[in-house]
Amino acid sequence: MKQVKIISLFLFLVVFPLGSWFYLQKGLDFRKALGKELEVKGQLTDYISSPAGLEMFRDKTSLVILPNADIDTDLLDEIYEQFKQAYTFQLVNGNRKYDNSVFSKDREWVNQTFNADNASLTDKTAFIVDKEMNVRNYYKNTDAELKSLVRQLAISFPRRPARDIIEKKDIQKNEE
Repeated sequence: MKQVKIISLFLFLVVFPLGSWFYLQKGLDFRKALGKELEVKGQLTDYISSPAGLEMFRDKTSLVILPNADIDTDLLDEIYEQFKQAYTFQLVNGNRKYDNSVFSKDREWVNQTFNADNASLTDKTAFIVDKEMNVRNYYKNTDAELKSLVRQLAISFPRRPARDIIEKKDIQKNEE
């Protein structure tokens, strides 16, 4: 019985914390690697121009579908469905092909006409824009690139700000 206690104590004090540390370290390394891939590529104004202006990108994390995009509609709907509840997310559709998509009426889906002004976007279909209107990465229409888009979009959202604690003051009635 004493050996069982020693073994269980060893498991709880050494093996489980060590296993947890390795597991969490692996996740941290994964996030750091994705963060390096999401370094700022440039300002949004260097890549696209729009007659309506680009203010709709401010304070939003945007997935921008380029005018020459040829992403499968069902796949685009799945990506949209996965992220539409995320903090600051919006999908900006620059391709008229997707105007009648299932989710095109949602408020996180914005149909916008714009021009791709950068030569690096000629063979791309989408890119990610952060809250400060920086282009983080752009993607081609291949399975590997679209999987990368989903992984990188998932970690590009800022954390939701913590709510302030409001202290309610006791209201004492003066009884006279």
